[in-house]
Amino acid sequence: MHEIGHTLGFIHTHQRVDRGSYVSIATSNILPNYAGNFFIWSIGTIQFPDITFLYDYGSIMHYDAYAFSNNHLPTIIALDSRYGKTMGQRQRAAFYDYKEINRLYCTRTGCPQMFSNNACHNNGYLDPRTCSYCICPEGFGGTNCDERDAHSNCGDIILNPTPYSSAQITIKNPAPSSTVSTAQYCVYLIRSISPGKIHLRLDSLNTIATAVCSLRSSIEVKYQNDLALTGARWCGKTITSDWLNVTAATNTMLVIFRANNSINAKSGLPESGFHATIFFDPEPMPVTLSSTAITTTTTVSTTVSAFVPINILTTIGTTTSACPQSSFRCQLPSQPTCGGCLNYQPCRTEGTQQCTRYNLQPQLTGCDQIINGVAQCRYIFNRTPYITSCQRTVLLCCPNYRLLSIQSNYFCVYNPQTSILSNQWSLIL
Repeated sequence: MHEIGHTLGFIHTHQRVDRGSYVSIATSNILPNYAGNFFIWSIGTIQFPDITFLYDYGSIMHYDAYAFSNNHLPTIIALDSRYGKTMGQRQRAAFYDYKEINRLYCTRTGCPQMFSNNACHNNGYLDPRTCSYCICPEGFGGTNCDERDAHSNCGDIILNPTPYSSAQITIKNPAPSSTVSTAQYCVYLIRSISPGKIHLRLDSLNTIATAVCSLRSSIEVKYQNDLALTGARWCGKTITSDWLNVTAATNTMLVIFRANNSINAKSGLPESGFHATIFFDPEPMPVTLSSTAITTTTTVSTTVSAFVPINILTTIGTTTSACPQSSFRCQLPSQPTCGGCLNYQPCRTEGTQQCTRYNLQPQLTGCDQIINGVAQCRYIFNRTPYITSCQRTVLLCCPNYRLLSIQSNYFCVYNPQTSILSNQWSLIL
């Protein structure tokens, strides 16, 4: 697959012009005849003016840490040391490898939203063959790539049970029940309300130790801003200090454990496993502003178009630096702190939405039977549609805040990359 990548036009990942932000090259450790494989390519690289694919340590085009070493010392050193054993995998192309291939060779003119302005979360993209469903990064699934992968056979969704105080939760893979080996693909989707509140400590690990961690026996943690990128992988039994505190950059962390697991016939112990502790920092307590901090609010309209709440409310709102600039998407008259403005609860307002109703008109079709002296008549009912306004409850988040649903609860989470698409910051109940 690596050489096919070259045929398709890809250079080595570690030869990208931006590699200095991700790896360092130990040129003195490289075999002289292979030094050309480590030069930066500034001409001929694949570049897209309207979309950027980030540096992926897990790309099939990345060399491993000891590639072409002349002294058994590393030639490529990951600046984030947790990715040292992620580089160089050759088992399958990474999500971004496939995304780039589709970008180059499978873009459809009839699907301009394939890679942007679509409903796919976590940098998923629309299937190039149909343009009708999302292709999701590994570990994610659901219609919009915002759920756990349904193909996983173990794992869980982990939340802070007491958001405004610290908490810790233990996660581990299920113990095997047989000496027959069974593939475990465990996905733990861990979420907080605001970013930077999730920490992981890897307490124990029992997988096969290899120079490049195998996709059949390793743990992977996604904690960067872009969760579509390959996560940091670790394998073996030794845990280094950099795995004792892994912090999520956003409000989401994904932990993936893969192993062929069984009970050892001699020892009676599991062949593979992991144990980790998730630490949640407390969320900031909601702040209620005093009445003196509230200024006049003017309601202009409460009309809601179908799933696109436009002109719902126009507000002058509060004038505090801690809140986003006032708009119809936050700081409602009755809720001066909402939608992410000092309160993670979404703003709620009542509005109307255009909907279809029906008038039923009976039509006599016959009275040709008489039973006990009573005519037995038959009718059909004709449905005549008409357009009217239906009352709806609208949830809104402030600009730069994204509406997140967790177990039927809704929160406005700070995310400056939130799309202009209304389904990312609003919901009509």
